[in-house]
Amino acid sequence: MLTSTSELDQITVTNRGVIAYREVRRVFDNGVLIFGPAYHRGSYSPGDDLTNAPPQVAAMAQFVWTPEVLAAWQAQQQQQQP
Repeated sequence: MLTSTSELDQITVTNRGVIAYREVRRVFDNGVLIFGPAYHRGSYSPGDDLTNAPPQVAAMAQFVWTPEVLAAWQAQQQQQQP
């Protein structure tokens, strides 16, 4: 019987509030690993829509994305626009 697992194994927060994460996926046949680990990486910047984010990432964002972090991120983004 084929089964697969996917788990979030890393969350990193940069000094500017960007949250990067890594998921590891594995496929098993009767409990024997036949594929993996395979990694998927993603990131969210302060203020991004977290609708499809892993729950742990969304929870981290609620903690990290303070009003000060969001304001600093927006100010930085405005400075970078031509």
